[in-house]
Amino acid sequence: MIDFDSFKKHAHIVNVMVMMYSPTPLALDKVHSRLPNSNFRRARPCRVYWRYKGKYAVQFFPRGAVQLLGRVPEAIWYEVHQFLQDSLHLTLSAPNLCTCTVACRISHRLTHLSTLPSNHLVCNEKELFPGTLIRHPVKNRQFHTSLFPNGTAVITGTTSLLEAYTQLNACLSHHKIIE
Repeated sequence: MIDFDSFKKHAHIVNVMVMMYSPTPLALDKVHSRLPNSNFRRARPCRVYWRYKGKYAVQFFPRGAVQLLGRVPEAIWYEVHQFLQDSLHLTLSAPNLCTCTVACRISHRLTHLSTLPSNHLVCNEKELFPGTLIRHPVKNRQFHTSLFPNGTAVITGTTSLLEAYTQLNACLSHHKIIE
């Protein structure tokens, strides 16, 4: 089992999906006309794609959902929220982290991953993917842990470092990867 302090020291969030919602549908043509360098895609999924400060990806959907995607610091979530309310005159819910991807170095080497049996939860196909993908469903949610021979773990489907830590340890102990 990995201790949380060691995990926090080596873990970092590499991707987030933050959601904000408008109580009313969004007129995407108006959103597009007010945001410089935005891209209006009328095909499915119909959306406006824009980069805040030319860096942070923001998507607007007709039913009122606004997504902030990528490696976005929490302070930027609120900055984008305020900017959209002020410049587009939108009423939006507070930013809410829906999911994140966490990467962490958990060992110097994980050489015995290929001994895990492949089944509907464990995918060990070296021809397709250089690591071992382990799915672990918990209470109507799906977490994925990718383990690589160099000792790196990537956990997706979590909402915090603590949840990533919990899911990683559950996965490692269940499959007896690190005792």
